[in-house]
Amino acid sequence: MKDQMDALSFAHTGFFTNQPLEDLADFLTSRAPDGLDYAYFVSGGSEAIETALKLAYQYFWEKGEGHRHRYIARRQSYHGNTLGALAVGGNMWRREQFSPILIDVDHIAPCYAYRDQRADESLEEYGLRTANDLDNAVRRFLGLLGAAQELVAEIKSAGLALSADDTESLDQGISALIASVKALQAVQTGILMHAFNRE
Repeated sequence: MKDQMDALSFAHTGFFTNQPLEDLADFLTSRAPDGLDYAYFVSGGSEAIETALKLAYQYFWEKGEGHRHRYIARRQSYHGNTLGALAVGGNMWRREQFSPILIDVDHIAPCYAYRDQRADESLEEYGLRTANDLDNAVRRFLGLLGAAQELVAEIKSAGLALSADDTESLDQGISALIASVKALQAVQTGILMHAFNRE
């Protein structure tokens, strides 16, 4: 036990490491697909979810698209007990008292045929219904996009002037929303092609 304690002291992995951790990272990355050359260790599941949320956001922030911050998750899911994990979790009674301080997340139907497939649906029909739930979440973004574009068109057609900052913010917001929708549509198309083996 003493040998293990001497070799494996825990400190946050953002700044400190130890040999067993380095060995595990080498083991994992040597077996990972090409391009996955790093491992980041955390203390548990909730921290893993928080880290995943932050990495997803940081990806866009590094690309200069830090305004992209929307998440889509499954209803009735459980991801942990921290605020971020609770926000993407879909269990409503766990979220209810904390809802004023949670990030905004769209929750869609869980793909769980055992509980949610109707008696009159085939498995493929059920799969399409759950895929449509994702499609509707994407369309909510499109609705926001349409409203923002109409607002800009109305302001311009009325001859109203906007300050440069406002115009840039609106244009950036619309551009970001268009990019987000295109990315979500690409993901959705990929999910549907994978789920139903169609091209």
